[in-house]
Amino acid sequence: MIHLLDDISISVNVAVALRDKNRAPLTNKELTGLLREGNVPVGCPEVRVQHNVLVNNGRTWLRNHILASSFPGASSDQDLGSLYGILPTPGAPTKTYRVRWIAVGIGGALQTTTPPGVGSFIEERSVTGLENPYSVSGTGVATEWMKQVLPVGSLTDLDLLPDSTTARFRGIFAIGEIAYPGSTDKDSVSYGTDVPISEAGLFTSQATYDSAPTGGVSTVADGLIAYNIFRTISVTPNFELEIAWDLRF
Repeated sequence: MIHLLDDISISVNVAVALRDKNRAPLTNKELTGLLREGNVPVGCPEVRVQHNVLVNNGRTWLRNHILASSFPGASSDQDLGSLYGILPTPGAPTKTYRVRWIAVGIGGALQTTTPPGVGSFIEERSVTGLENPYSVSGTGVATEWMKQVLPVGSLTDLDLLPDSTTARFRGIFAIGEIAYPGSTDKDSVSYGTDVPISEAGLFTSQATYDSAPTGGVSTVADGLIAYNIFRTISVTPNFELEIAWDLRF
């Protein structure tokens, strides 16, 4: 007897681009070229593109999304479906959280600007949060820590989805949302209008935007699903920061 084994793997890639404030957001084609071919778009003086880690919480979260906690009326549903063409009740999922947030920070082992001892996190599956998240706000009040990803209105929306086997999550940090007077890290240290960003995290909707997403502060088990560290990018008021996360199945 021949057994065919299909080893399903997930390729997780992320692109971080510092974009001139006078140019339009990157197109889907530009992002795909950057992520897959390393083509740097015009007007982006700093880019970081690399594979990164789907952390343990992310792997558990994906597993839970294809499991059902119950199937109410499963047998009767199947009978109705075969007789009348009625779709069966889908069942209750074990988790309903969706990917919603991207957070950035000044931690990670590739950080070269912050004081000694800050940059120690590496990309490993056990990471549960950012090492040193940085506030995201355009109001001058450092209470927000995450940027909502762009929603996908349709599963055939090619403006946001590059192909049929890739999920793309985009976060655009506009002018003044990272580098502004009064912005701080988790320890209330401000880098004003020149912020050395060096880590990013992809979070589900279970995480809250007004809680600093660190392993020590956030107790959300399913919050972080992917983590990335990169060489420092200095964000100033003249630039916007775009992050695109691809999960390819």
